[in-house]
Formats: sequence, C-alpha cells, structure tokens
Amino acid sequence: MSIAITAGSVLAFGEAIFDPVALVQEFGNPIVLILGVATILIATLSVNVAANIVSPAYDLVNMFPRRLNFVRAGLISIVIGVFFAPWLWMHDAGTIFAVLGYIGGALGPVAGIMLVDFYLIRRRNYSLNSFYTKTGDYEYSGGWNPASTDSHRPGPHSRLRRRLRTLARPRRSGFPRRLHLVPGPRGIRLRLRHTDAQREPRTRRTRPGDR
Repeated sequence: MSIAITAGSVLAFGEAIFDPVALVQEFGNPIVLILGVATILIATLSVNVAANIVSPAYDLVNMFPRRLNFVRAGLISIVIGVFFAPWLWMHDAGTIFAVLGYIGGALGPVAGIMLVDFYLIRRRNYSLNSFYTKTGDYEYSGGWNPASTDSHRPGPHSRLRRRLRTLARPRRSGFPRRLHLVPGPRGIRLRLRHTDAQREPRTRRTRPGDR
C-alpha cells in the first residue's frame, strides 16, 4: 500500500512523497484533508494499541491475576509509556539507537535461549498441555527456570556495562563526564557535562609588559 501511494504521488504531484502527512497537505479539498487526517490517526492508534499496549497488559495480568484485569493493566501500560516520554526521542537520533540497543541487548538473549531450548534441549518436542497447567513440566522453581535466567544475565549486563564505561570515559580534558538532570520546557533531560569543580582552571594570557 505504501509503495502504491508513493508511486501515485509521483503521477499526481510530480515527486515522490513518502510522508503521509505531507501527502495529505497537497490536496486542496478540505473534505479529503479531514478524511486523510482521520485515517492517519486511526491507523496510528490501532497499530500502537495492538503493538504497545496489548502485550504489556497481558504480562501485567499474568503477574498479578488477582489484582489486575485487562483494562487496569492497559491503563497502567499507558501511564508507564507516557513517563518514558517517547516524543523526546525524536530530537536525537542517537537516543533512538541507544534505546534500540538496550532492547536488543535484553531480548536478543531471550530469543537465543528459546531456540536452544526448542532445538537442542527439547528436540522440538513440547508438551502443549503443560503450558496451561501450574504444576506441569514447565513449573521449574516457582515458575522460574534458573538455567534460563542465569543464561540471560550476561546479555543485558554486558550492554549496560558498555554504556556505563562510555559515560565514564574521560574527555580530552582528562576529567570524567557525569550525568546531569536539566529541566526544560519539554521535560527533564539527561545531559553529559562537566561540573564547576571538574573544569580545568583557565590560564591567564600574558601580555607584553605584564609582570
């Protein structure tokens, strides 16, 4: 659909317009403009609700089945998502890649553990009924598999250690960098900068005739 719409923009407007918002603005008819904006809003909400709310809501319900239902867990997921302030990530491409790196460092080992367990340990043989019983083959120790949790720790920890070493790496001046909370009109941001006590003392330039 995206390829067809972009190709149609070349025929209609003489250039390839990839941004749907910019494409809608090219139409002079207000009815088309309203319908286009409504379509974009519905598509954005439907995709984000299915991808970013349903999954964590079910996870919270499984963690606290006696206290939460799907509606409450969904609202909690929305609140947590707002505190992450994803709209601030778009101001810095490096922040987006850093977040994707953290997600990959946490979920990459999970995929590896699942593949090894399915193909090498279980030999592609799972007991489906045991997935839905509390005292089945996959109960392990209180619902946790110690072998899998121990195998998962090195991945996120190594990513976090590399990030901390990057933050503590000295600048050219030889002083370490530190994180500071900087309030602003769009929220509180983290910045790396020197404190006053860490800055190098400035040397006064001598002029001819000064003693």
